[in-house]
Amino acid sequence: APAPPLSHPKAVGLCGFSPEECAQFRLLLDELGGSAYKVLPLGGRCMHGTVGEALSAEEVDWSQPRDSAANAGKVGAMPSFPSPGAPRCALFCGLPTDEVDIVAAVMDENRWDAFAVVVVTELLVRETLGTVVVEAVKAQKDAGAIRRRKEFIDWKKTLSPEGSVAAAAAAAATGPGVESGAPVTRGA
Repeated sequence: APAPPLSHPKAVGLCGFSPEECAQFRLLLDELGGSAYKVLPLGGRCMHGTVGEALSAEEVDWSQPRDSAANAGKVGAMPSFPSPGAPRCALFCGLPTDEVDIVAAVMDENRWDAFAVVVVTELLVRETLGTVVVEAVKAQKDAGAIRRRKEFIDWKKTLSPEGSVAAAAAAAATGPGVESGAPVTRGA
């Protein structure tokens, strides 16, 4: 049986995402009821540290410029972009697996570039972040992790309207510009 997901820290680490995408993800997570979760843009030196160290970092103050004094020394505060071809991966810690699926599906539905997903477990906390990201991207690419928009829309219809995250995901995914049937890849 796979190791159970960790419940803390409540954080999402984004590797290979631009600073603007990270800010958009912060807004998306807030809209889906995830304001209690930190959003951490990860890259550079932290890729050589452990997953646990990266996800324990202090979140930037999203209301301040990245290079402001309020964000000095925080992970993701430096105004840099990932290098071209950097592996894209979202690491979820503390979020129930079914809600990870909803967040990832909403990202797919909104046509975010391909990314791998990792649900952090006790076994991964001590692993090197860069190794975990590269292995996740490779594993999901090898497995052909492809989500089709029609599959998401069919799946979305089965969600309970009472769940705040589920209801918010359904509302976010049916916004303007949503077309069914176009392929969307996650983890390629």
